[in-house]
Amino acid sequence: MSEKSRTLKSIGSKVRDRVRQWLDELFPVIFPPVPCPVPVRGDRSRR
Repeated sequence: MSEKSRTLKSIGSKVRDRVRQWLDELFPVIFPPVPCPVPVRGDRSRR
């Protein structure tokens, strides 16, 4: 029981590290770093 849970925990930590690395590579592609945030609310109220 403890042996199995230990292997599962190690696999889970490996998967978590892989997912975190994948997200770190993926997020800049989906959400490119915007130098200045676009004020959507202010823009809407100005018109």
